[in-house]
Amino acid sequence: MLSVFYFLEASPKEVSWIFFATYVQKWNMPKHLNATSLHLLFADKKVKGYREKNIFTCQASEVLTLLPVMVHFCKSVVQPANCAPDACKAFLAVATVVFLLSEGQQAGITTPGLLQEAVEACLAACFAAGWDLVPKYHWPLHMPSQLQRWGKLLSCSTCERKNKIVKKWGNPMHNTSNFESAVRKEILAEEIARLQMPGVFQEGPCLLNPHPATKKLTDFICEWIGQHANVSTGLVCKLQNCNRCSKGDIVLLQGDMVQAAQVFAFVAVPGHVLCLLQYLDVENCNLETASANCTLSPTKDLVSVEYLEASVAFTEGKGNSFKLLLPWQWVQKMEIAVKGLGFW
Repeated sequence: MLSVFYFLEASPKEVSWIFFATYVQKWNMPKHLNATSLHLLFADKKVKGYREKNIFTCQASEVLTLLPVMVHFCKSVVQPANCAPDACKAFLAVATVVFLLSEGQQAGITTPGLLQEAVEACLAACFAAGWDLVPKYHWPLHMPSQLQRWGKLLSCSTCERKNKIVKKWGNPMHNTSNFESAVRKEILAEEIARLQMPGVFQEGPCLLNPHPATKKLTDFICEWIGQHANVSTGLVCKLQNCNRCSKGDIVLLQGDMVQAAQVFAFVAVPGHVLCLLQYLDVENCNLETASANCTLSPTKDLVSVEYLEASVAFTEGKGNSFKLLLPWQWVQKMEIAVKGLGFW
């Protein structure tokens, strides 16, 4: 949060808070993130409060959703204009540590050595930028040894979300004589109900909240696969790596090169979960800014969702053109592959 505040404060006014609010609105996030109002975090009233407290405040899920867009903004807008180089370097160093702790662990990239190197570089860059750091900024120095010892660093943000459930039942509660007991019973009942819902612990690929497909969609799928079948559909699918993908998202397909497509529908037939999609033609890929420029291809296909890697943030241009933000872990694997081929 501090790095976001110092980074945007150090940027000149023409590329600072107001500009970034407009910039964020241009990006379409994966729909399951429910991130359509992120630009409101940069409204004038909010920024005034940030400046009074000298810190940017939002939920952990919001800043994690914003981070890839902000990194791209830094690399493609602020740095080319030679604005606040020390602040840019420090912010990107902080982002690298966050990516190693989140996407890096999930992809099996993060090691204690890499994390130690990134944390030390991060702290050095923050001090060089002249940022006024709070004492907790030294905490990441302990994380490499913790990763070495335990093999995994768990996110505390997941546990913090449980505060919402307590507030949900505690705030309207008027039974003050048995307040704690009443709140505990309500929370326990809700948690038990959630655990009993079908598919809670089901690993992907699977549809979330499936329902019978329309006759038109059923006929289309049966004709495509060449046999009659019971067809169900859903707006959201859990992928094989437990990432989620929604209808309308742009997804990366598994492979060594950038392959992308836009999702039109998810369907399930006995034994298979399929995705109806339209491919994108990749015109160029920039590993430095973790982005790719694409145009919509006329080619459509019905494929297994096992080939879907992850939903990505994208912005739309003219003539069915798109710019995609490539996931951090995908870029790291691509850079490792390029170095191995001797092209780096």
